[in-house]
Amino acid sequence: AECYGQTLSAQGIALRFKLLEAFSLQEVEKAVLSIMASRKYTSMPVPADFLEHIGGGAAEDKAEVEAGRAAAILSDSWRESAKQEWEKARRFQGGIVLWTSPDYPQNLRELPDAPVLLYIRGQRSLLQAPKLAVVGTRNCSPEGAKAAAYFSRALAAAGVSVVSGLAMGIDQAAHEAALLEVGSTISVLGCGLDVVYPPDAADLHARIGRTGLLVSEFA
Repeated sequence: AECYGQTLSAQGIALRFKLLEAFSLQEVEKAVLSIMASRKYTSMPVPADFLEHIGGGAAEDKAEVEAGRAAAILSDSWRESAKQEWEKARRFQGGIVLWTSPDYPQNLRELPDAPVLLYIRGQRSLLQAPKLAVVGTRNCSPEGAKAAAYFSRALAAAGVSVVSGLAMGIDQAAHEAALLEVGSTISVLGCGLDVVYPPDAADLHARIGRTGLLVSEFA
């Protein structure tokens, strides 16, 4: 459980890979969903027999897991909260992509602190498309916006999905242009899918959610 916390030590990263070797993807998925359902916890040491099972020992490994998460993993108490969160995403015409899913972007999965899940709305297939990020200043010049739009549309016309952040200026110019072509666009949000920010991007947000893809790690 430590490996899915906010910070990762070298020891935590090692534990993560030992977990993946010791347990099936279904068991890892269950652990991921239990984390979705958990919010506040206290810490407790990892049981010695658990550390021995994954190749470590209590004397060598000082990793800690959070008591609430550990209890959730060992029981089925996580199911109801996880189901509610999943259904909430579906009500917003969204979906959830787990770290264990084949649709989870491979380059993102390789990061040591990759999100354990992604909330999405729109064309799920874009997660596996070729991608290029186009980002820039909010206070751009007209020439800068035109350049961003030109390159973004050309990339999308060639089948490359343009990734940006929906901010004013360059980001929005890139999204608008890429939406016109087959490669379309992916907007990575710093808030939940149901939050439109900035507010003046409501129409663009809705169009990306239909023919592009909205992505967030936040519920």
